[in-house]
Order: sequence, then C-alpha cells, then structure tokens
Amino acid sequence: MKRILSKHGVLIGLLALAGGCAPLPMVVSSPPATPAELLVFQDKINRSAPADLIKQYNALNALPAQSRNDGQVLELALLLSQPGFPLRNDTAALQLLQNREARLPNDASALAPFVHWLRASLQERVRLAASVDDTTNQLRDEKKRADACNDKLQAIRKMEDSLIERNQH
Repeated sequence: MKRILSKHGVLIGLLALAGGCAPLPMVVSSPPATPAELLVFQDKINRSAPADLIKQYNALNALPAQSRNDGQVLELALLLSQPGFPLRNDTAALQLLQNREARLPNDASALAPFVHWLRASLQERVRLAASVDDTTNQLRDEKKRADACNDKLQAIRKMEDSLIERNQH
C-alpha cells in the first residue's frame, strides 16, 4: 500500500510541478523504490530554497541512524551532497553510502547502480576538494616565500641606496 501511495505521490508531485502549482511540502518520505524516484527527489531539492532543505535535513537527521530506511539514507546523502546546501558535506554523504554498502554488501536492487554512481561521484568530489586544498596550501607557501624574497630584495635595495648616498658625500 505504501508503495502505491508513494508512486501516486510522485505522480501528483510531477503533475503539480508541470501545472505550475507549488511543489508539495517536503517531509520524511517512504523509501524510494527506484532510481527514477530518487531523481525526482533530487529535482525537488534542486529547486528548493535553502531553508526548506534545512527543514528536510533536520527531519531526516532527527531519525536515529539505525532506524532510517534505505530511502531515507539515500535522501540524506543526496541532501548532504547538494550544491548550495548550507550544510553540504560530501564526506558525510559518502560515509552514509559506504555504511549502506557495508550493511548490504551484495545489493542487487534496482538502486545499486545509482548508489554506485553516486558513491563514485562523491569520492571524486572529495578527492578534488582535497586536491584543491593541497594546491591552495602550496600556493600560500609559495606566496610566503615570494614575500620573504621580496622583503630581502627591498632590504638589499635600501642597503645599496645607503651605500650610494654615503659614497656621494
């Protein structure tokens, strides 16, 4: 019965969006059964205001981790990886997916390819963020060295000017 209501809820949400109506309010939902339903959820959060995203996050995060169903874990991971989300945390989203995979090592559900894709995307984001951080640190270090060299050059120029001035007297 929940599955039928979930599918009808998605259909009603799509019809509301297509008709220009306001989207349905976000609440803790039943688990998405298909990647298509997760994509509908992703589309909904793409168009949601940050305050609505925080409400959805708080509702999902308030659930004890052990009692979250598979869909809620995936929705939470999608929220945490959402660009523009004030509480964005790709590492936490990746951890949720890795914990899910540890719990379901031989997952053969329709969601498995979507979850593998999302995990790979998040791993790449985390890797790139670490690379950017490393490059930023290297740039900061090089700037410090350049500033130190510039200070030494200025000191040498002052010494040169003082020697020239002394020789002229």
